[in-house]
Amino acid sequence: MVDLRKLADLATLSEPGALCSLMVVRWNYLPRTEVTMFLRTIFLSKLLGLYCIILALAMLVNGTVIMQDVTELAHNAPVMFIAGIFTLFAGLAMVLGHNYWRGGAVTIVVTLIGWLTLLKAVLILFIPLYVATLLPLALLQSHHFFYVRLVVTLLLGVYLTYSGFATSAKTQQPV
Repeated sequence: MVDLRKLADLATLSEPGALCSLMVVRWNYLPRTEVTMFLRTIFLSKLLGLYCIILALAMLVNGTVIMQDVTELAHNAPVMFIAGIFTLFAGLAMVLGHNYWRGGAVTIVVTLIGWLTLLKAVLILFIPLYVATLLPLALLQSHHFFYVRLVVTLLLGVYLTYSGFATSAKTQQPV
C-alpha cells in the first residue's frame, strides 16, 4: 500500500491542483473493500432512513388503524410465514452485503439493523405463532409503547437519512 505521508511530502501544495491530485491518489489507493463498504453504507443509510421516516409518518397519521391491522395480521399464520420469508430475505441481504463493524456510528447502526432484521425473521419463522403473539401484541396494544416506537423510528430515520445524504454530498463535491 502507498504511504500517504510520503505522497504528501512529494506533492508541493503551492502547485495548482496538487492537493486535488493528492486526494485522488488517496481515494484510488484505498483498499477496494473499504470503498465498496463505504458506498454500501451510504446507500443503505439513505434507504433505511427514508424507510423509517415514511413508516413513522404513516404511524403518526394512521396510528389506530395500524395497531388494529398489525394485531389481525399477527394472528394469521400464513401471512406471518410470508412476512417471515420476506424479512429473512431482507435480513440476509443486509448481513451478507454489509457485515462491517468498524467505521463510524452510521456503519455500525446499518450493520446492527441488518442483524436485528435477520433475528426478527428467524423468530417469525421458528417460534410458534401463539407464543410469538403473546408479548408483542400486549406491547403493540399499549398506546405508550406505540408512540415510543414511533419517535424512535422517526429519530433513527432522520439520523440515517441525514448521515447518508450529507456524506454523499461531501464525497461528490468538486475538489
